[in-house]
Amino acid sequence: MTETGPMAEAIQLLLLSPLSTFSVLVWLAALVLHALSPRLEPRGSRPRLVARESDFSRFLATAIPALTQAYAPPPWARHPTVQSLLAATVLRRSTDVPFFRTHLQLRDRGLVALDWAGSTPSAQPANPDELLLIVLVLPDLGRDPCSVGDTCRAILARGMRPVVLTQRGHAGCPLTTPRLQAYGDPGDLRQAVRFLRAHYGRCRVAVLGFGTGADLLLAYLGDTGSSSGLLAAVAVSPLYEPEKLLEQSPWPIGVLRRRALQRVVSEHCGVLCRAEVSPVDVDGALSASSWQDVEQKVLWPACGATSAAQYWERNAPLRDADDMATPLLCVSSADDPAVPEWALPMDIFQSDPQLLLLLTEHGGHCGFVAGLGCSSPTVPRSWADGVALDFIAATLDFTTRDGPLRKCATR
Repeated sequence: MTETGPMAEAIQLLLLSPLSTFSVLVWLAALVLHALSPRLEPRGSRPRLVARESDFSRFLATAIPALTQAYAPPPWARHPTVQSLLAATVLRRSTDVPFFRTHLQLRDRGLVALDWAGSTPSAQPANPDELLLIVLVLPDLGRDPCSVGDTCRAILARGMRPVVLTQRGHAGCPLTTPRLQAYGDPGDLRQAVRFLRAHYGRCRVAVLGFGTGADLLLAYLGDTGSSSGLLAAVAVSPLYEPEKLLEQSPWPIGVLRRRALQRVVSEHCGVLCRAEVSPVDVDGALSASSWQDVEQKVLWPACGATSAAQYWERNAPLRDADDMATPLLCVSSADDPAVPEWALPMDIFQSDPQLLLLLTEHGGHCGFVAGLGCSSPTVPRSWADGVALDFIAATLDFTTRDGPLRKCATR
């Protein structure tokens, strides 16, 4: 949807910052509705698990209570737009979780940031024989580590080590090469996973992605196949087919996504202009009014593409879905305003016993609000985060319960 007029522009600007006045007003309104919620009757339904029946799926049904219990969002958060707005502003956000940043230099001399939550990256388990379980978090486009601070707090509470992967040029990570990461390009993620596995000897790595981060995770799993190096993966609200959906994203989701990328371009315009091959059209990207225009001027050059067909042939998240070989849980909502039900790849989940889809009636895009969190009486919590961590823990239990590691595909 194309935004026009000064009023629309003003609302866009208010939405850009997660701590903006508009975000505060949205949350205050939600709190008022929460206070009135005892007068309303919460309605929910049991989520639908789409999976090929196997020992793994049967084990999960008994190990994860949320798979067999109804998810009922608070009455004030039942509407998908409310859920999506909260996800884009205050949901999962926490500023009191400390992050310790390290930079990882990539093969092309670019940099990504590894933001460790709770303790320094050198901190080791109290018991040296204890298995270290690292959860690598991939935020949605334009989000910083604090935007998943509450998620990291929940990971820490499970005895796992959370670390947020910040893309090159995003959220204060320096851009040292004249290119940004193309949508669905798993190259940087692949190097980050290899670093974690090599640097932390006795560890297992799981990945949790949200929105565009979830799409990146899907691309990585297909690209690496059985060599992913991951224990488990969870994708919350992936688009699955961004090549068809990004341009159709409803307002304000599409506006937020486009403006987030434009902010990165504006911040690093000097570096991006130095590209000798396939230079970025900075001026055109900053003045663009659609995602496709920004994508063409910024992300196509990142991978040398000259057309949309060529770009998505290289970067579509499900381009190598048949090669996925890592236990994967996708959490999607039937009312996601950015992902219509026709975009859900049911055939993939029905054919591979290691790939599962948990489909809820409500949840919006990256929302799944489940009331207020235990850590703060004024901060919402996400039902999907708890399900994700339950899945990671259950997968570890399943693969190790009989001694040597076993494949989750056992029927």
